[in-house]
Amino acid sequence: MGIWVNRAGKAAILLVVAGVVGATGYLAGNGAAAPEPVAERIPEADFSPRVIKVDEGTIVSRLVLDATVQADPAVGVRPEKGGEVTKVYVKAGDSVVKGQTLLSFKYQPPQSDPKKKPPKPQTLYLSAPAAGKIRSVNAHVGTPVSPGDPAFTVDKGLFRAVANVESKNVYKLYNKPRSIKLQIDHGPAPFDCRLLDYGAGTGGDGGDGGAEVKVTCRIPLGKRVFAGLPGKMSILTDKAAGVPVVPLSAVLGQNGTGYVTVVQDGKQERRKVKLGLNDGEKVEIREGLEVGERILDRAPEDAAFSGPDSNGPNLGENGGQGEPMVIMP
Repeated sequence: MGIWVNRAGKAAILLVVAGVVGATGYLAGNGAAAPEPVAERIPEADFSPRVIKVDEGTIVSRLVLDATVQADPAVGVRPEKGGEVTKVYVKAGDSVVKGQTLLSFKYQPPQSDPKKKPPKPQTLYLSAPAAGKIRSVNAHVGTPVSPGDPAFTVDKGLFRAVANVESKNVYKLYNKPRSIKLQIDHGPAPFDCRLLDYGAGTGGDGGDGGAEVKVTCRIPLGKRVFAGLPGKMSILTDKAAGVPVVPLSAVLGQNGTGYVTVVQDGKQERRKVKLGLNDGEKVEIREGLEVGERILDRAPEDAAFSGPDSNGPNLGENGGQGEPMVIMP
C-alpha cells in the first residue's frame, strides 16, 4: 500500500530540511558558534639571583676517565759481565720463576798484576729477574755475551690501565689520587687498580704544546684482560666531610680562591674565599664563609669581563668623538 503525502505535508518537510541545512552552513561557514581557543599563558623565567644559606656537607671529588688496557713491555735480561756462553737452559715460550737460571757463561777476570799468573776463568750464571714467559732468546752456546746486552726478554704477563686527563680536569689531580677502581667493558666486575704513576706522560702532548697528563694503574694478577680493551677508570681524588659547601654557581672561580656575594642586614658584600674540593656541582669553602651565612646564588661579576661591550671599549654613537674617556685611579 503506498503512502500519500499532501501538499501541506511536503511543504513542512522542505522547511525542516532547509532549516537543518541552513544551521549547518551557519556553523561551518561563519564559525561564530565555535569557541575561540584560549592560549595558555607561559610564565616568564626568573633569572634573578636567589639568596641561599651556606650548608655543612660532604664533598667527594671523583674523576671518571676513559681507559685502555695495555700489556707491560717485555723485560730484557742483561748480564753485568761478558763471556762465552757454555749452556742455555730455556727456550722461547718457556715459563720461568724469579731467580731461575737461564744460561751459564765463562768469564775471564782481568789480570791486575802482570807479574802473576792470569786468574782462572769463572763460570757465571744469568737468572730471570721476574716470573714470566721467555719471549726471545738472543744467546747461544759458543757465542759471546756482552755486558748490558739483552740475552733474553721475559714477558711478565702483567697489564696496566692508562687514562688520559683532559686539561679541564688537571686541577683535580693536584694531589695523589686516594684510590682507583677500574671497569673493563664487557669484562669482570669493577675492581681496585693500584696507582702506578700520574702526571705528564710520554705519549705526545695534550694538544696545546704541553705534556699529555696520564694516570696509570696496575691490574691485579688473575684478572682476565687483554691488551687494547677499553674501560672506565674511576679516580677518588679526595674527600672532605663536615665542611661548609655552596653551589659552584654562587662562586666566581673554581680552584684556589674565589669570590661570593654575602647578604647581611639587607646589604650585599663581595667577599674573597678560599676554595677546596668540588664535585662539579658543589664546592668546599675552606676560608671566608661560615655555615649559616647567606649568599647570592649567582657568581659576582668581574668588572674586567662585564659591561656593555666586553669585546672592546665603548666608543659611543660618535665613534669616540663625544665625551672624553675618564680613567679612574
